[in-house]
Amino acid sequence: MKFLQTVTKSLSTAIYENPNMLSNYLLDTSDEVQIKKYTHVRLSEINHFCPREYALGYFLGLEKQSVINFAEMRQMELGSALHFWYQNYSKVFRNVLVGYWYCLACEKVRKHFGFKPNTRCEHCGASPKATVYHEYMFRMDNPYRVVGKVDLILYKDGVYRFGELKTLVEAPQEPKPEHIAQISAYAYFYNFVPKDQKLPIEIDTSVVYLCYVPKKFSYRNPLLTFPIKPSGKGIDLLIERVKQFSESVKTRTLPAPLEECIREGFMKRRCYVAKVCKKFYEDGKTQI
Repeated sequence: MKFLQTVTKSLSTAIYENPNMLSNYLLDTSDEVQIKKYTHVRLSEINHFCPREYALGYFLGLEKQSVINFAEMRQMELGSALHFWYQNYSKVFRNVLVGYWYCLACEKVRKHFGFKPNTRCEHCGASPKATVYHEYMFRMDNPYRVVGKVDLILYKDGVYRFGELKTLVEAPQEPKPEHIAQISAYAYFYNFVPKDQKLPIEIDTSVVYLCYVPKKFSYRNPLLTFPIKPSGKGIDLLIERVKQFSESVKTRTLPAPLEECIREGFMKRRCYVAKVCKKFYEDGKTQI
């Protein structure tokens, strides 16, 4: 019994003397599993999208299962918190941010579209303090199977445009290709959204904005905004890949593997259907 007490005491002391051990003991720092289905192309991931992977995943009923460690999750949660702050409490977008708004009290979208309302909720009468920004989301099956969720709708000089807010450790000196692809895809595919699902105002999709907010303190670059024109060979290639997946769902014809997958023996690219993709390719199967 004395031995057990000694061991327990020393273990307890070790935990309290090590801040990492104490965090793991006291708090939930475990990994998290994210599960995503292959029903629609997520425009936030379009830069790394493979039409063949999605077609196989869609028809075989497979899912993406990603393990997110605590360090990565902390960064993602910090980014989400900053998004929420800038959309609802910071003065930065106060005079330009418009959209739909959501009441936290009754969990309903308010009927108002425009700048943040300063009136009580028309559904439950809650204070406007309970009203937060409701990001616009669109999902469609035809002519493209895509889903997108827009961070910001910005109104300036009589024009409404989409904006994407990115929180990185340091603001880049030029926009990142994957972010250009994402916001460009929002603008392009929005033009195909059914009229009854579109926003009640006219969106100028010829230009979109990328807003970078660094998590690291900076006097020189506390916030950088880049105008993006959704055009060029890069976005055209991504549109073509989305089209291939959308057509595959209708015809059950598999898109060809990416050249890099064939070149690397279906091993290098991170893919959740790599084995079955390789098998179909080696067997010469083009229909599913």
